[in-house]
Amino acid sequence: MKPLTFLSNAARAKDIFAVLAKHGFANLLTQLDPQEGLWKRIIPQPAERRTLWERVRLALEELGPTFVKAGQLMSMRPDALPHALIFELRKLQNNVRPLPFIEMRPVLFEELPIAPSIAFASFNEAPIASASLAQVYFATLPDGREVAVKIQRPDLLKTVQADLDLLSWFAGQLHQRVEGLKPYDLPSVVAEVKENLLRELDFRNEAR
Repeated sequence: MKPLTFLSNAARAKDIFAVLAKHGFANLLTQLDPQEGLWKRIIPQPAERRTLWERVRLALEELGPTFVKAGQLMSMRPDALPHALIFELRKLQNNVRPLPFIEMRPVLFEELPIAPSIAFASFNEAPIASASLAQVYFATLPDGREVAVKIQRPDLLKTVQADLDLLSWFAGQLHQRVEGLKPYDLPSVVAEVKENLLRELDFRNEAR
């Protein structure tokens, strides 16, 4: 198992440690790669008056789109994970605060083979839906057809890949060091989630 400091995104790992400690998982963190001591400056928080799995869900929500989507995919594995955890993961909401169109515009220009002003007769810059991976807009084609345009959030692939690498690291550490979690084979569950999530990020699959 690769030590945490050898990961290219160790700074993000520290953010994750802080969120987990905030939700009462500081004791668990001390069992992960303890020689690194990267959480020594993190002040442990007392566990909230919530169930273990509620705190897992809240931590995933705070950690952002990759972890929310990963949790949603894990909720589809009642054969592999505790039912109480599945119950909480199914509460994860896909709707997130939309980004301003000025931040989404470069992605649209990059993905279209021609300028948007040529591709569309009209384009409503207010999203009709905003999810963890993309935002959807209403547009009209030059021939009058109305279409929904799905635009991936900027730099999403790089962010998701970095977060998934960390999630794989955490799963491996937990499987290796926490005896009670070994029956769930978290590395295999996360590997499946990673494959499915990266497939979802390839919007060409939706066009087939």
